[in-house]
Amino acid sequence: MVCRRCGDCCRVLHVPFVDSGELREFLGARGIKTSVGDLGCLVAEVPHLCPHLLENDCDLHGGPKPAACKAFPAEGQRCLNDTRNDS
Repeated sequence: MVCRRCGDCCRVLHVPFVDSGELREFLGARGIKTSVGDLGCLVAEVPHLCPHLLENDCDLHGGPKPAACKAFPAEGQRCLNDTRNDS
């Protein structure tokens, strides 16, 4: 995967949940968008701006990064979908 330097992965957290009607209602009442993930789980798109995001780039180059950043693209579903659509 090639990073497009869009910064989307640092603006929205994609949190997987076991799908249920009650959870969809709970998240929807709070304005949180949901979708169905690749494995059939419920994915909540939680707005969150990383404090290390400067414009569309991370300011932690070469330094220690949080575990979620190291695990990327595990949380980068939007980028993965965009990459698949490029083929």
